[in-house]
Amino acid sequence: MGDQDPPSRTCTDTAASTIFKNLIAKERSPLATSRVACQSITMRKQPRLLLEEPNLLDVLNKIVQQREGATPARVKVSAEPAIYQFKITLRHTKPAIWRRIHVSNELTLGQFHAATQAVMGWQNSHLHSFTIQGTSFGAKTDPMGDQLGTEDLDEDEFELRDLRLRARSKFGYMYDFGDSWDHEILLEKVLAYQPGFSPCCIKGERACPPEDCGGVWGYYAKLEALSDRNHPEHDEVAEWMDPKFEAKKFDLTQVNLRLKRLANLWKKTRK
Repeated sequence: MGDQDPPSRTCTDTAASTIFKNLIAKERSPLATSRVACQSITMRKQPRLLLEEPNLLDVLNKIVQQREGATPARVKVSAEPAIYQFKITLRHTKPAIWRRIHVSNELTLGQFHAATQAVMGWQNSHLHSFTIQGTSFGAKTDPMGDQLGTEDLDEDEFELRDLRLRARSKFGYMYDFGDSWDHEILLEKVLAYQPGFSPCCIKGERACPPEDCGGVWGYYAKLEALSDRNHPEHDEVAEWMDPKFEAKKFDLTQVNLRLKRLANLWKKTRK
């Protein structure tokens, strides 16, 4: 008995294969391929599992190919370089707080996060995440540089052109999970790439709300109190709010200065 070889096992018959098949069937999105690819990479770092399931990677690749026609050598299919025109709108604001920007589709999602912060006027002091075709992307560190135990896909590993976006595609961007600043991001146009292009904001309306003001509803409550000297919270809000704050003001010049500093930083990083 002790000299008998253990029964042969193939990954096709294992629960692991079923899990990944179910994952792809459930998500039914182009990014399901990328998610499975990331799981596959994780498996590569677990030699014990690969010893137990020697055919695991082959089966994963086969499942991916059957579901989406991807090739094992390259799961992410990048579009050609282009300029994306996005409209970023802070949801539930009336009148809407929004920005229209041009960025290269070669930006990573992490860089696009920084650009969104710059054009909206946020201070990047809270956590954030993107939700694109049912898949979550985020940073692996918090604004202080500490590691996060998140299951989101790494936003620095994906460029905008990897996401198979088309004109009129929409996705979500959440900033500050306490105040829940929820943004809708609409890809309005795909424009021809121009050598030497630098990101820019071409239009927008209204000021960004102050950080930590209680979300959209807290923001409007503070504006109401600020506008009425007889409001019981007027003095408190007036003391808390920046005296220079103007809700109706949008400074396009300052926004583009922030974008220019970002672009210069990215150039230095590439070098």
